[in-house]
Amino acid sequence: MLTRPDGKVAMITESNDSWETHKRSGDASIPMESTNPGESPGRVIERLNEEEINISPLEVVTKLSSIYVRPWVLVEVYYCRTIQDAELKQGTDIDIYGARWEDRIFALRFPVNEDGLRPGTREAFLDAITFEQSSHWVPTIHQSTIDKVPDQYYLERGFEIRQAARSGLQYLQSAPVLP
Repeated sequence: MLTRPDGKVAMITESNDSWETHKRSGDASIPMESTNPGESPGRVIERLNEEEINISPLEVVTKLSSIYVRPWVLVEVYYCRTIQDAELKQGTDIDIYGARWEDRIFALRFPVNEDGLRPGTREAFLDAITFEQSSHWVPTIHQSTIDKVPDQYYLERGFEIRQAARSGLQYLQSAPVLP
């Protein structure tokens, strides 16, 4: 979650569907990347910046939360800041478009489970607002985003869910056990 001093937050629009990472074409989202096995948080943030928003300077303030968008797909949300006149530019990722600044309550305008907002985005906004109002922050874990988008949505678009689920299960079985 990237913010500026005036409270605006970096947003993008998804341009494709992905059952594995719970994306729908046209959904608004904060820039987010899933963490690859063994990848450091710093590298994930660098990759996200390169691929999605291409912004400088970027200061990482704290970890906000961990959001499971599928049982095997974990998105770590970090609260980051930049300067007031920082310009968002399209990164190298062709799966997104429309990088822009939105006000901090943007995600709260969408009804819960309504199309138009990528799962995990609302939770990240709420965590950021809570963090900004708190003198003590403990990162949270969200599992409520798992299966927010019905599988029927992806089936209608021709996704082979069994294969994707099998890949996810294989990942779960090979992933290290977290404490």
